Amino acid sequence: MILAAFILQSPSAIAGDTPDASFLFKLSTFSGVIPYAMPKIYVDGPRNEVYVISTTDSSVGIYNQSGMETYRFTNDSFNYDSGSSPEYFSDATVDADGNIVLLIYTLNPNNQMSYGVELCNYRGDKIKKIEIKGLPEKFSKIFPTRLKYRDGLFYLADLNTMRLIVIDEEGVYKDGYELPLLMGLDKKDNKGRDKMGDVGMVDFSIDKDGSILFTSPVLGLAYSVSPDRQVTSFGRRGSAPGRFGVPSAIVADAKGNYYVADTLRCVVIVFDKDKNFVTEFGGRGYLPGNFIGPKMLAIDNKDRVYISQLANRGVSVYQLTWNN
Repeated sequence: MILAAFILQSPSAIAGDTPDASFLFKLSTFSGVIPYAMPKIYVDGPRNEVYVISTTDSSVGIYNQSGMETYRFTNDSFNYDSGSSPEYFSDATVDADGNIVLLIYTLNPNNQMSYGVELCNYRGDKIKKIEIKGLPEKFSKIFPTRLKYRDGLFYLADLNTMRLIVIDEEGVYKDGYELPLLMGLDKKDNKGRDKMGDVGMVDFSIDKDGSILFTSPVLGLAYSVSPDRQVTSFGRRGSAPGRFGVPSAIVADAKGNYYVADTLRCVVIVFDKDKNFVTEFGGRGYLPGNFIGPKMLAIDNKDRVYISQLANRGVSVYQLTWNN
């Protein structure tokens, strides 16, 4: 039997303040569900559009509120400069004017990669390069693969080194975060080994207050770093409801609730604004509302959660209905 919703509740969930999570659909074309394999997702709230960035075929797909694709462009149409090195899409976001901003990487004839930021119109036609200016030396070697936009600023994150830079719309450097230092991972353990190890992070997001949210799959924790560099962590490793197996993406809604994708346990875990566990939904399996390795998340202003997965499972969309 196909179920429309998959809810796993915790006895500690607060009565009257727990969401119902109902599976809606998967992002599709008129030919059927698109079998994305772990793409990146961006929700453009003001225009009610969803952008899906696939590095597999270097494409950007644009979807309406019904989950149907309305437009798509690839790097084949993007690379129209004769004689230049081809550019590949790593990520995309949308600025306040509705322009698409692409994070790209270029492979030159010597097989060396570089990154750049391109401003495009709504059809993906190039407008201009955004040259990054005033970058401090300590951030000169980062290679960002994730791009976010909020309140006139672009956030570019190097997920491997857990370093992040902030630039304005003209490319001028405004701020930078060395997350391992803020987490205390620059120190040595009692055997003199670097505590940083291979911690890394899968993704990051920014909440309504400007705090940077991310998880550590290795440490089994979720983190919030405020603009004034105050670090808080939450979560606990385990297999029970509300515990982390392998946490990956994390996002927050307008009410301050947190959503964490767990790739190992195949659920999305919901925490309230005080970081208390509320509920989780999904579950491992091949029914429409199940997950196989959920990894990337996005949430729109109508409490719809978008989840990308492994194994060509595409992007699933859930509707959350809060009972309070």
